[in-house]
Amino acid sequence: MHPDFLTVWNSPKVASFVAAWQNVREGNALPARGDIRLQDFAVFADSLAIHERLGPDHMRYRLAGSMVPNASDTLNLFDLYADDVREGSELWYNHMFDTPCAGVADTSLAFPNGTHRVCFNVALPIIGPDGSTLMLALLILGDVIRASEPRDALRVGLDHCVGTFVDIGYGLPSGVESSIVTAKPRLGFYG
Repeated sequence: MHPDFLTVWNSPKVASFVAAWQNVREGNALPARGDIRLQDFAVFADSLAIHERLGPDHMRYRLAGSMVPNASDTLNLFDLYADDVREGSELWYNHMFDTPCAGVADTSLAFPNGTHRVCFNVALPIIGPDGSTLMLALLILGDVIRASEPRDALRVGLDHCVGTFVDIGYGLPSGVESSIVTAKPRLGFYG
């Protein structure tokens, strides 16, 4: 069974990740990138990433653990998204960078060998050295959904892609739903 947003958000792994992030906050301020010390996040290191927005349609990894697929700082992460979910995914991430707020992306990853897996990306805002918002993200790979023909590159959102915002003290993005469904699940995950 495919877990829902609350099951993921309340899971011990995510709760521990959020608690580590909360522990480096001073009051209600967002933590600075320099406050994110590896020893505080060591248990997550292989699945940890920092996302940096270079423009509204360009996001890259500033840092990525060994379990994060396509961990290149030169790759525009939005180029990995399926055509029918890219625009909605850009909108979702941009709202998180701008508000700032946290979020959980429930997507599918289609790997080059043809395996499709559930993936949750839990993103929490931090402040970069230049004052811009970065996203500290925890990648959680889930079950295999299906197998297909091998492909040239990783693709995000071929089976499903849903982003949910989480208020961390600054509110939710104005004028948008609490979740942005960029592609409805194609395999009946949500009943």
